[in-house]
Amino acid sequence: MTKIEKGEQVFIINTGELGVFEGYMDKFTVVVDIDGKSSTFHSTAVVKASEFGLDPRKQEVQKNKEQENKIVLPHGLHLVIVPMRKMNGEIERFQMLVCNRLKENLLMDYTYYLSQTTQEKIKKELLSGADLKLHFFKTDQLNDLPVCSFNFWVKNAQGSTNPFSKELKIKAKQFFAQMESDAFPEKNYIAFEIVKEIPGKQEKIKISKKEEDDFWDTHSIKKQENKIIEKAAMPDHIDLHIEKLEKNSALLDKGEILHIQLRHFERFLDKAIKHHVHRIYAIHGIGKGKLKIEIENILKQTPEVVSYNNDYNSRFGYGATEINL
Repeated sequence: MTKIEKGEQVFIINTGELGVFEGYMDKFTVVVDIDGKSSTFHSTAVVKASEFGLDPRKQEVQKNKEQENKIVLPHGLHLVIVPMRKMNGEIERFQMLVCNRLKENLLMDYTYYLSQTTQEKIKKELLSGADLKLHFFKTDQLNDLPVCSFNFWVKNAQGSTNPFSKELKIKAKQFFAQMESDAFPEKNYIAFEIVKEIPGKQEKIKISKKEEDDFWDTHSIKKQENKIIEKAAMPDHIDLHIEKLEKNSALLDKGEILHIQLRHFERFLDKAIKHHVHRIYAIHGIGKGKLKIEIENILKQTPEVVSYNNDYNSRFGYGATEINL
């Protein structure tokens, strides 16, 4: 993690909150002031807010600049590919953009892969109505399995909330189908929908008042069934070996690897707590124990954790931590 100075504005990855950095408690723990309250976090869960370009002085300029010449798109969040032409009209390459047609302002963490190898990484604020340029694209890249990976947070007055992710695989068949369509010459762009609505923020359905003798609350039953199904589908373990988590692991340094592993673990732990799973396992291998030590530091700071141990397990051997919730 990049050294953060006291007083710097920081972004909490797991919650999406913004705060002011107060200092380091130890090698693994930092203290952040959020709305006047000091809270502790694992050091890998906090990054400088400037990494996302969060500067209030630039927001109005950015909004005015990015809303000029907006591409007309339906409600939602879109990946748009616009042809860049030579003087004779021949397409030379394409400009890739992400276009926000949601009412919410977002923070975005974007990674572009070719053949499972990272090509571009962009962290930016994405205002409502904005068109943000990402990078250039050529059609020969379609042979290299291009993947656009997005992580978003909804930005609000308190910081940001409601993190969600989406991965788009750009396939040659879909790409050329849009290029060869009758609409392409007029609109002059290709678009892929990232999301139509922010996950978890769908419009509420109005339910008419039931008759007195209708005592079945089918809406509540369905909601409960979905929770049970989601819990049943959740595995009781997570394999934190980096090759299981990241497509381009060979290019990562040790710090980046540890950061990714801990982010995945924290998400898995949060999900287990949410669904009241009583026992889970984190597979970290034996190695030098760096990952295991940092997992233990997270567990010590999580009140829902009843106990944990690194005893031999018939399924995972000595390379896993058993966690009781």
